[in-house]
Amino acid sequence: MGLKKIYARDMLNPADKAPSDSLRRLRRVSKHASAEKTRQYIVQAASELSDKGRNITVSSLARTAGISRATFYTHFAGLEELAVYMHQQGLREVTRWQHTMLQANPPWSEPDAQRESFRRFAAAFAKKRQLYSTIFNLPEAAGVRQRAAQSITEALYERVVSNNIQAPQGIDTEFLLSALAAAYMQILTLWVTRDSNLESEQIGDYMYELMPQWLRDPGGLDS
Repeated sequence: MGLKKIYARDMLNPADKAPSDSLRRLRRVSKHASAEKTRQYIVQAASELSDKGRNITVSSLARTAGISRATFYTHFAGLEELAVYMHQQGLREVTRWQHTMLQANPPWSEPDAQRESFRRFAAAFAKKRQLYSTIFNLPEAAGVRQRAAQSITEALYERVVSNNIQAPQGIDTEFLLSALAAAYMQILTLWVTRDSNLESEQIGDYMYELMPQWLRDPGGLDS
């Protein structure tokens, strides 16, 4: 039975003045699915415009996604928030990929999976290069970079905790991960805002090489 029919049935029954729990759940699921679908249209529009090297504005995104500007602002406060959302989405995808490869048969080694993860992350960043280049030249760029760096810090910290990685004595793990994330964002910012011939694979390698040995290959310290 469709949502409209369920709603009509409940409205016709005066005894049911409040929607049932199942109806509330169906509405929430439907609303969430619709919102997520719209966000993906916006993300795809950003990727499409980036691929074509087109100028990215709220108007061009809305036009390409087939939505109104008002609808865009229903989901994102502005381009800055969209950039952070896409950045976090890319992080989650790379994290899932890395976990899959470490569980594969045969499994990837920690260093190989880590290096390839950075390469994939840089490649995903490159696909939205035009968007990030636009954002990083705005007055609000510092705030965007800070939020993006915080997301990287949290992803790194989650890896440390889930793998029970122990830092060498005297190392402040949280401080180091925050500094590392800030350095990663600086690399990515310079890459997309300057006329650089570096490929995403090289950027990924630079990011990997910045990571200390005990973090990139914790198992190797015991061998």
